[in-house]
Amino acid sequence: AYKRLGLDADIVTNPESAWRFLNAGRADVFVEEEEVGRSDMVHFLGDEAATLYGASEPIKTDDMFILFSRQHPDGKRLWEEFDRYMVSDAGQELCHKWHACLASVHAPSTGDR
Repeated sequence: AYKRLGLDADIVTNPESAWRFLNAGRADVFVEEEEVGRSDMVHFLGDEAATLYGASEPIKTDDMFILFSRQHPDGKRLWEEFDRYMVSDAGQELCHKWHACLASVHAPSTGDR
């Protein structure tokens, strides 16, 4: 996704590496959910780090997905249950609350997943 937007990005394998890159000046920004990021920042860099970093307004993307393992014995069932929940009234209420609803939500297919 970053390359498509013309951005150079380094992908790290864990949040500690991301914070250490940012703190060492080897990265310009770190994209993370705010509460998780703040918690990890203090955990990895100490309380004083909270005075060094700020957060932007939320960024939104349509390219976020929940991935389900095809190898997990319950993966297909979990995927289908999630899709069914998201088209239910409760699922729609939740996605509206989090501003995450798709323009058109489809019922789960019975095809190959």
